[in-house]
Amino acid sequence: MTVNRKEFIKRACLSGACLCGAVPLVLAQSQTGGNQQQDQTQKNPNELQQEWISILLNSIDDRIPEDDLRVILKGCAISHYNKMNMDETLAPFKGKPDDFMAFLIKEWDWKIDYDKASGVILVDENKLNRCVCPMVDKTKGSTSPAICFCSEGFIERMFTEVFGKQVKGKVLNSVLRGDPTCRYQVILT
Repeated sequence: MTVNRKEFIKRACLSGACLCGAVPLVLAQSQTGGNQQQDQTQKNPNELQQEWISILLNSIDDRIPEDDLRVILKGCAISHYNKMNMDETLAPFKGKPDDFMAFLIKEWDWKIDYDKASGVILVDENKLNRCVCPMVDKTKGSTSPAICFCSEGFIERMFTEVFGKQVKGKVLNSVLRGDPTCRYQVILT
């Protein structure tokens, strides 16, 4: 069976191997270099990974249908979620969505509008012209806006954990898409 490059990348990404599996290898490689590499790492410790992700996304975002790309990148959100120990952070808020949203407003400086009747929550990260994604090199600005699908997965996971039922998240606005802030819609299902 012959697999072309496009199909290989697609399969690797669908399995989560392209982003999540490669990052530890890239990290290990970047930590074995000499002083020049260490100097570069001190300036931006994630530069290599960010550039790698940027090149990958810019290469595939117009080759993979948006729905497939969304599924792939939403699945990658688990990496950031786990790295931030979000289960531990969210534990006190399980079943207490109002307390959770108050936490987001106070501690993360987010703006939130929750319409309980419709089950729709509008979330604004409130970071004017600043992308907070650790996978994006803010100095180069060359990352595909497709990376924002990962944020959909992250916000879905957070609110699902707090509400105790599946929610649907969607990026409404994004700094990477030219908007002043990143905004999401969360729909309780």
